[in-house]
Amino acid sequence: MFKGFGKTQPGTKTGSAPGSNTGLNSQELQGTALYVRPDWVQGTIRFRTLEDLHQCREFIEGFLKDLFVLHPDRGRFVGKQFNNTAVGIEGCLILYNMPDQEPDGLGHAFISLPAAALATVEVRDIWRMLSGLVGVWGFKATRFDIAIDDFAKTITYEQIQSALANRNFTGFRKSTARKNYDLKRDSAGFTCTFGSRQSNRYYRFYDKEQESGGRIKSNRLEVELKEELAVAAIAEWLELSPENFEELSPRLLAGLVVGGINFVGRTKDKNVSRMSMLPWWKQFVEKVGCSIRHTVSPVQTNLERKKEWFTRQVAPTVALFRKVMGMKEFKQYLASELEAAEGRFTAFHETFVQLYRQDRQISFEW
Repeated sequence: MFKGFGKTQPGTKTGSAPGSNTGLNSQELQGTALYVRPDWVQGTIRFRTLEDLHQCREFIEGFLKDLFVLHPDRGRFVGKQFNNTAVGIEGCLILYNMPDQEPDGLGHAFISLPAAALATVEVRDIWRMLSGLVGVWGFKATRFDIAIDDFAKTITYEQIQSALANRNFTGFRKSTARKNYDLKRDSAGFTCTFGSRQSNRYYRFYDKEQESGGRIKSNRLEVELKEELAVAAIAEWLELSPENFEELSPRLLAGLVVGGINFVGRTKDKNVSRMSMLPWWKQFVEKVGCSIRHTVSPVQTNLERKKEWFTRQVAPTVALFRKVMGMKEFKQYLASELEAAEGRFTAFHETFVQLYRQDRQISFEW
């Protein structure tokens, strides 16, 4: 196990959701019947040697209750052709090309950690695992799903269906709502979707009790974030402090779920920001406590803001140091401080650098 990424110690306050005998470990929003957890993680890493990749695989195995079976030379296409495969018992997947199979001389691996593998792992351990993947191996997320299980079933299919019929929702152009039927059962639940599976934000609201065969007695609202939105969500989650993680993590994750969609009472006023939330949705958002919507903006704009802040707030003090120390001593001092500062980089800083190199940047809206 890599130093600093040990598993959850006894007494950590995360536990199984009520009414569940599946080992589904979620974090409760205190004072509610809402439980939240990451439900799917996938992304890519680059590596120099096969040993580097094996260390990453073993790191993942150390957190998840899964073991990978290697299938060298068994290829699969996911966005691009990968020539080698490692498959986990719980559905985890690593597809990879060796350095000599890539034009830039770096190995390329696609990693998928599905709901079945994450379900029996404490949320704090998923957080620690992602901290290691991002910080040590430069993991870049391409998908991040977050689920809220509503065991009180405060939001119903009828409320969602009525909102869709009256076009009382914002954030998406397309939506569906359907009842599911099964000849062997009185009901097979319901499913509502918002957005497109090809977009960077896609929502599902469904009867988890029916879908799970009665094991998880909830209605579930989940969001599937892709590409830059997945990177942004994970980067913000990894910024949380371990000291107050159990308090802040469920609220942040739930805020990311409710932040991308809104149910409003439409009026003749076409300005959506002036429309009032539907009462049942307002009550739900108030339970969550915050609403977080990530957007993607050009990296140059964000970097220019940081440079302007440096010029205005920091540059005069730096110039003073140079004047007092002299150029030679100042350069040594500055090099030492910058090296130390890089050592304190968080996952957010590492992600900022990665996205800047691709001419993209994340920004946050609360």
